[in-house]
Amino acid sequence: MMAYSRGGYKKKASFRSYQKKAPKIILPTIARGDRVWSAKQLAIFAFIDQCNDNAVILARAGTGKTTTLEEVVRRAHDKNPSLKIGVVAFSNDIKTEVAGRLYDLVEKGVEVSTCHSLGYRFCRAAFRCGRPDAFKIIRIIQSIIGPEPEKEDYAQRLKDCISKVKLTCADTTSEAIDAVIDDFGIDMGKGATASDRAEFISVVQKALVTCRKQTGIIDFDDMLDIALMHKVVSPIFDLIVIDETQDLNRAQLRVILAALKLGGRVIAVGDDRQCVEENTPVNTPSGYVPANKLKDGDKIISNRNGDVTTQTVSKVWPSAEKEGITITTKTGKQLTMSDNHLIWATDLVLPDNKWIVYLMYRNDLGFRIGKTNKTKSSNNCYGASTVSERAEKLWIMDVVNSNEEALLVEVSYSLEFGIPTCVFNGEHRGLNQNRINSIFKRFGLNGTKLLETKKMSFDHPHYLCSSMNKGNSNRLVLSMWAHSAKGTRLSAEWSDTDISNQLDAVKINYTSAQSSVNNFDRNRVRKSFNSYRDALMFAQKFQAATGALLSRKLSNPTDEENPLRLLPASALFCGQEVVILDGDDMITDEIVDIQKVAGKKFIDIEVTDASNFFAGDILSHNCIYKFMGADERSIPTIIEALNAKTLTLSITYRCAKAIVKLANEVVPDLEAAPDAVEGLVENVTLETALPSVRPGDFVLSRTNAPLIKICMSLLKQGIPANIQGGDLSNGLLWTIKKSQTRTVVDLVRYVEDWRSSEVNRLVAKNRDHSWVDEKADCIIAFCTGADSINDVKDNIKRMFNDADDLGRVTLSSTHKAKGLERDRVFMLADTYKRGKNNEEDNLWYVAVTRARKELYMVEGLP
Repeated sequence: MMAYSRGGYKKKASFRSYQKKAPKIILPTIARGDRVWSAKQLAIFAFIDQCNDNAVILARAGTGKTTTLEEVVRRAHDKNPSLKIGVVAFSNDIKTEVAGRLYDLVEKGVEVSTCHSLGYRFCRAAFRCGRPDAFKIIRIIQSIIGPEPEKEDYAQRLKDCISKVKLTCADTTSEAIDAVIDDFGIDMGKGATASDRAEFISVVQKALVTCRKQTGIIDFDDMLDIALMHKVVSPIFDLIVIDETQDLNRAQLRVILAALKLGGRVIAVGDDRQCVEENTPVNTPSGYVPANKLKDGDKIISNRNGDVTTQTVSKVWPSAEKEGITITTKTGKQLTMSDNHLIWATDLVLPDNKWIVYLMYRNDLGFRIGKTNKTKSSNNCYGASTVSERAEKLWIMDVVNSNEEALLVEVSYSLEFGIPTCVFNGEHRGLNQNRINSIFKRFGLNGTKLLETKKMSFDHPHYLCSSMNKGNSNRLVLSMWAHSAKGTRLSAEWSDTDISNQLDAVKINYTSAQSSVNNFDRNRVRKSFNSYRDALMFAQKFQAATGALLSRKLSNPTDEENPLRLLPASALFCGQEVVILDGDDMITDEIVDIQKVAGKKFIDIEVTDASNFFAGDILSHNCIYKFMGADERSIPTIIEALNAKTLTLSITYRCAKAIVKLANEVVPDLEAAPDAVEGLVENVTLETALPSVRPGDFVLSRTNAPLIKICMSLLKQGIPANIQGGDLSNGLLWTIKKSQTRTVVDLVRYVEDWRSSEVNRLVAKNRDHSWVDEKADCIIAFCTGADSINDVKDNIKRMFNDADDLGRVTLSSTHKAKGLERDRVFMLADTYKRGKNNEEDNLWYVAVTRARKELYMVEGLP
């Protein structure tokens, strides 16, 4: 970054009516190490150093938000090491990133947590409640309305309403709950009367009273609600720093403020210019449905006990994840997931010329880093060393091409993170075991930082040990086989009487058996559950009582001897296989491509009983690609609640000056870097623009349909081009298949009839129908000039490709282009609706700022 001189810095006038003018400050002249700060960053640091006011930092994309937040914490700690500092992140993923950046300060007492974990901390201290129980509120609702299956959808609507009441801190009066129902569009069902609505509100009120009394058991929403209702949050922080402030709801904000000491301060960082991302197609009985269109009670396609069946969506709620991956399988299936999304995948079997660098863990010693090319052991597909060293877990960090490269990566991780490379068991190699133990005592836990950096999960390794009773090494593993033909099966065996006593204490039954080999008594648990959720609840109870490890596997529908393990998306590698839908059957398909994605938004989907669903024809477990729908009033609301001064972090180092000047029409605080080139913004016609488009350029549109004809034209001219939107293509192909038409004319007629009926249905419910028009327009565009249905399908498959390739023209909707940039961008200006509302302004602004040097505003539609 280029630094501004102190004399050259000039504070701009406030750009928002809700901003409060900050007092005059003196800019510091020092920097940390060799880092050079911008004038905006120096102004923020000076304000924080010299004033005691609360502050909200409005940070635009690409302006160094996270780095600034880190420096704020470091300067506060440097100034007063005894200051009790809390950093609050919206999600676990953001928490991990921030904790990784501040790991040295965490060791000195700086606390990094999520809002929910903060509330949970106080609830546990006050009420000694155990692990969160996801089914608490459903049981309460069923105790009021009854447990009959036909009431399941009604119960889910009640659950959704109760959650919204908690998170918005709404009153429990009938009028307040009635407003929540309208504000959040909770569907009361067809033909609901005033008395039906009154009854619904009454059940919500009764369930809330019961839920708030049951403090010994809490669910996710209770972490905030019960902490607030029972006033158990203690003021423990002198300074609270908040990341992703725009994502906070009222309950989260109140918990944060309650944890602040009298006279303490809050520094909040956020962005009030967010917009939504595109949809991931979720498989439903009626075809693909965009993830953001799902609601509680909807039916989706799932895998339950070996069969492809339907299950019910029990909850859809926002996530603050921003990064993830897109996987592509050999048959062309695609799924975009957040890094922490759990998915079933087979073990990775390496070709003979490949090596892996792994992180290994043993409970009594900690982590070590190593390398191997032996991945075909009959006992352990990742090498026999885990067995010989009595290790419990192993994660693959990297796959490399040679022993030399593996050694380099191994040593690099060891030096960067301080992870030992020596083996756990050294005596058989002539090493002094006591000295090895002393090394691990000092450095053995450092592997946690590497896991956090790789965004891998401690609870979901690539390898997990088996139960063992050998010398002083006693390990208990509870094995789970999910969704077999006989349900989900759990089994464990042990000979340790302490384990039996622990299970007796919590009233878990087990049986005894005599070993025919070693002639010692052993006990075991073998249970089958029709419900995967019930199996998980039993497993959690078993783990809590015994400390057992849980090994979760899924039977392979293609190869019974090669089961699938539950892994986070960040732990996937090409060559592993995932479960896909092939017509009405499940098979496994090899991952052939993995691409990192950034600047995305996601939603979590909870599915009753089975806890899985198919998205893009790939079996998925929980969190998938899509949006959070941030409240555009959240930032000003927070500013008012904190009585905070506003500061800006708005110097972009991406865009040329001419482009920034255009963007200022919507976001006036955006500033170009002092050394930015002048750049070019030019209005052109479509006829003038198309001949000048070349590989490496972006062509952006608010919607996808106008891009199709342009892409066809470019391909006919021999110019390589693709449209970003592999998930959209799947939805188009599904609609064509569902139409069962044989000619292009019949397909167009079917699509128009479908559009008319769907729009009328959604308008009658006062719901958005833009996605219907988008899909219909796309299919009709593909039908133009096509001779057959197969031609339409082939064009869709040929044009839609999410590869971000500089060797071709990339055509994209604004949603898909967020987080990307190009030197030259052609923007179909007539597709945008700037001035209609804040979200439309945001879409226009995001499109404009994809351009680094040249932006062409294209007038006219193809």
